[in-house]
Amino acid sequence: MKKKVSNNLISKGFRFFLAGLEKKFLLFSDKSLQYPPVFVIGPPRSGTTLLYQLLTQKYYFSYFSEYAASYNTIPFLASYFTKKNFDSENNSFESNFGRPHGLFSPSEAGEIWNRWFPTEYREGFNYVDENHLSSGERKVIYQLIRHIEKLVRAPFINKNVKHGVRIRAMNAIFPDALFIEVYRNPFDNAASIWEMRQKLSDDHEKWVSVMPKEIDKILEKDIYRQIAAQIFSLQKNIKEDMEHIGNDRLMRVSYEELCRNPVDELESVELFLRKRGCTIKRKSKNIQKFEVRSKFDSLPDVVKENLKRAIKEYG
Repeated sequence: MKKKVSNNLISKGFRFFLAGLEKKFLLFSDKSLQYPPVFVIGPPRSGTTLLYQLLTQKYYFSYFSEYAASYNTIPFLASYFTKKNFDSENNSFESNFGRPHGLFSPSEAGEIWNRWFPTEYREGFNYVDENHLSSGERKVIYQLIRHIEKLVRAPFINKNVKHGVRIRAMNAIFPDALFIEVYRNPFDNAASIWEMRQKLSDDHEKWVSVMPKEIDKILEKDIYRQIAAQIFSLQKNIKEDMEHIGNDRLMRVSYEELCRNPVDELESVELFLRKRGCTIKRKSKNIQKFEVRSKFDSLPDVVKENLKRAIKEYG
């Protein structure tokens, strides 16, 4: 039986005090990251979680665990006190709309990033540019990632689809950050977003997940055009902002190819990272092929026809 992690040191009674302590610790830190951080981006339901799982299971990376994300105001201390458990539950390819199984598995860490970035529920938008954060906020984030990297002694990686609308802001924090964009057949991508909307909300018209820069205009559309616009507008945002900061720091990965030839795709990612100063070490884990999941044909006919029209309009 696995031992339960003690929460005594980071219980609710101490959290406010520890949050201030961690912030001061990070503000007074001044060393640089050893490796460029890596961010996995792309539309929701495009395969970003699978790539994140594959990379962290095949290679040694540092990352925010689900446990650290649950203590979002003290993620470094939460990671430090549980460092013996790091990577102990990173052995599954299951997830629930991006949320992995396992307390110490790699997390999107939305709870952490939302401390500094706008959310669709709180502010009603996600897109930000390089002027969004103060110099103090940028330093806290930079040093937080540096200390997570140092704790595990491996390059830092994080998958979060909202980083796709934070590229300029992330570049202001990490001038050498590397981005891996996952893309998927738009019909299957749209079908998966449709399914996500059905499962996550009783109101299927309600917006779910990352909001592109053009969100105000998109929300005026019907659900089918919203889904298509979410995919193509986000890809457009990524393309424009990567052109602004430097396309040589972006690699694109096909979800379908990742499923059919995971070993080849991972080796291509490894080469991309190594050429840009992010040296990663392999684990001994063998990677199997995955079934390419396609749910478009199983949708009701009226949904398929409306999504086809919307994709044709936006794509």
